[in-house]
Amino acid sequence: MPKPKILIINDDGIDAPGIYALYEAVKDYADTTIVAPSTERSGSGSSITVTNPLLLHKHLWGDKEVYSVTGTPADCVKIAMHTVCEKPDLILSGINPGSNAGRSIFYSGTLGGIVEGANKEIPGIAFSQHDFLQKDFSKAQKYILPIVKYFQGNIPKGTIINISFPSLKEGSYKGFKITKQGLGFWQDNPEKRPHPHRSDDYYWLGVRYQEHPDDKETDVDYINQGYITATPLNVWDLTHYEYIKEHSQKFENFFQTLNQK
Repeated sequence: MPKPKILIINDDGIDAPGIYALYEAVKDYADTTIVAPSTERSGSGSSITVTNPLLLHKHLWGDKEVYSVTGTPADCVKIAMHTVCEKPDLILSGINPGSNAGRSIFYSGTLGGIVEGANKEIPGIAFSQHDFLQKDFSKAQKYILPIVKYFQGNIPKGTIINISFPSLKEGSYKGFKITKQGLGFWQDNPEKRPHPHRSDDYYWLGVRYQEHPDDKETDVDYINQGYITATPLNVWDLTHYEYIKEHSQKFENFFQTLNQK
């Protein structure tokens, strides 16, 4: 039986320890291709590069050829499929240091890359570890392959899976939870600083995670309790159907009212 073809990406760059941990977890199970940004692109979301050229560089991890792209995670998916590999069976992204739970998904380059894959009808799983300062992925790493095997073939078109590992300095994870997206998000925290060579100031945007009081039985809630969470996200359809139902006739009538004036 042929091995599944897996494309591995991230938003922290080709030299980040998280992507190497992800590769190590699945390298014997799958035919892997690694294409990652050449530098850290955290916070890039689903953005793509259209005003600058993209460069593709080859690197070696031992005898494994891997690639970096001078662009975003979404760029990596686009370039990979046109220049490096055939259409993969699955895209894995991460392992990201820092939470991608709650509403932070809209900023996350870790998720942005697999959103690009979902738009190409390729299922994807994003992995993050809640503690930004914890760069040891060994405890999370042993759960990667079982999670991949569980979800492979069970991800509907247009859906991605967001996996979050809680902070775990000691002890063990409490278990698994499939759950809904929470409401926590990365709050703006800009810091004004004087420019050393000019008269004007500059800003270091910065962020801090903002908990939400209504986060109950969500990914944010269960991560804080010590569970590994899996959140299925439908990225093909963000339509608010209840709003359509409520306003469809009202909006049509509004148009008629304007024409009568």
